[in-house]
Amino acid sequence: MMETYGYPTILGNSSAPYINSLFSNYAVATACRSLGHNSAPSYVLVVSGIDCYNASSPDHDPTIIGDGTDTTFNSRTTIFDQCHAAGMKWRVYVESGVASYRNPGSFFPHITSLDPSSYNIDFPSTMIGELNGASPPRFMELIPSNAHNMHDSGIGSGDTFLSGLIPSIQATTWYANGGQVVILWDEDDGFNNGPN
Repeated sequence: MMETYGYPTILGNSSAPYINSLFSNYAVATACRSLGHNSAPSYVLVVSGIDCYNASSPDHDPTIIGDGTDTTFNSRTTIFDQCHAAGMKWRVYVESGVASYRNPGSFFPHITSLDPSSYNIDFPSTMIGELNGASPPRFMELIPSNAHNMHDSGIGSGDTFLSGLIPSIQATTWYANGGQVVILWDEDDGFNNGPN
């Protein structure tokens, strides 16, 4: 998941030639919006479908709307639980230095015990090797650090990161056999004024 900048800011931006080439050649879901500012609620929503945006919290800490107390969500079902129950191989690839609130195990600690070999795996070297392997994961989440996700480093840095990562994924056996890549942004720079 990328960070901070929405579609209206990236579209046509000279610092994002690679991302704009993706916009031109692949599907773009312009009706998608983040829950609001800051990041954590969007990360929770992506893996669980839970709307936990808490507008009354000063830093918008995630809480389950309605009960306001369950901040770990350990009893909630995630896409990882669903993959595990279906016998599907899954992975969470986390780049070194990722903030804990971007890591799904911070909110759903039970997923780290579903299949410990599937969780918190370094990328990109491990990921590319697995995607070229005989038994690649059927579902994966990739969580880049602030050095690559645009949060601290800006649009150009994120564009450069994706311009190296996406072609390397597209060159894998996994992708050749029907794998699909979805790139998400957690929030836009206008705080929900445009598509992410």
